[in-house]
Formats: sequence, C-alpha cells, structure tokens
Amino acid sequence: MDATATAEECPIPNDLERWLRESSPKPPDEFVRELETRLFPAPPPRRASLLASAATAVALTAVAVVFGVLGLLPSALEPDRPATATERCRTVMVERTVRRPLFVTGRHGELVVRYHREVVKRPVKRCN
Repeated sequence: MDATATAEECPIPNDLERWLRESSPKPPDEFVRELETRLFPAPPPRRASLLASAATAVALTAVAVVFGVLGLLPSALEPDRPATATERCRTVMVERTVRRPLFVTGRHGELVVRYHREVVKRPVKRCN
C-alpha cells in the first residue's frame, strides 16, 4: 500500500491499525544488521574477564596476608588494649521552642487558628 493514500482509499476505523502496519516502511536487512553490530558490539570473551577477576582476588589476598605478617592491620595497632564494642555516646535533653496551633471560636462563631509558643524537650544522642 502507498503511504500517501487519498480520502477514498483510507480504510474504515476497524482496519486502520492493520493498514498503518502494512504501510509502514521497512529498512533493508543489511542496514539493520550493521546498525545492531555498531550499537551492540560483541561482548569480550568471558575467559579473559574471569582470569582478570581471579588474579585481582589473589593479589588482594596476598597483600592482606603480607600486612598481617608485618603487623600493619588495624587489630595490631594497640595489642595491649582489648577491642571494645561500647560507644562513647551520651543522651542529652535539647530544649526547643515550637509554635503549636490552637483552634478557638471567634467572636462571630467562626473557627480561628491561633498559635502559642511552647518549650519542648527531646532526647538527642551525642557521640564523640
């Protein structure tokens, strides 16, 4: 079908979708293949990336072992003091002034919002 159809050639609404699909242009297969290879190149061989990952893991393990033997890991920084899991934190009360809404009835019976200031205390955790 020609995409420049006149009003007499236009199909009824039930066949409109089919007519639009049939009259849409189709690119050549060679162009599609070339575009796909340019946009989505072939992935690198998995064996090379697997080998590189394994080599990196072995190298990092070797570095960790060497640091451990030399005593450069954090556990060897203070060998006479045992590790503790306690935090140097304390809880303090913080005072803050806030505006709280108060709904009251006005002179003529209407609802009026008035605000009053109030000091609120809340606990806050402070760590050194």
